[in-house]
Amino acid sequence: MTPNLTAFTGVDSQNLPDVMVSVQFILAIGEFILAIGGSKISKKVYAAILATGLMSFSGVLVETAMNVAFPTLMKQFGLATNTVQWMNSIYLLFISVIVPLSAVLKSSFKTKQLSLLPPICSSLPAYCWTP
Repeated sequence: MTPNLTAFTGVDSQNLPDVMVSVQFILAIGEFILAIGGSKISKKVYAAILATGLMSFSGVLVETAMNVAFPTLMKQFGLATNTVQWMNSIYLLFISVIVPLSAVLKSSFKTKQLSLLPPICSSLPAYCWTP
């Protein structure tokens, strides 16, 4: 019996192009670094490149996990396939808005202010909902 590597790696025919883009991005950065040549590159730059590559691969894994979870979500919540697909699309759109917005918020506010925002925002509906 052949092991199911798709479940382990998260790579299947649907997200293989995304994985290839991530790998090509990392390779392009490596070529750029080699093209710079004699200039010394700090360890922080290497760490940033590594973090970018890992985050891009993590995004692909999360997207795959959402697709793999479709049958479970449909059974648990009694939803149709198109509803779960819309939910996945909304999730990905939300993430695509939050990522650049987080950079703007980080440059506009202090870390302490940003760390206080989630508890306040999550408890606000409870106060508004109470009769």
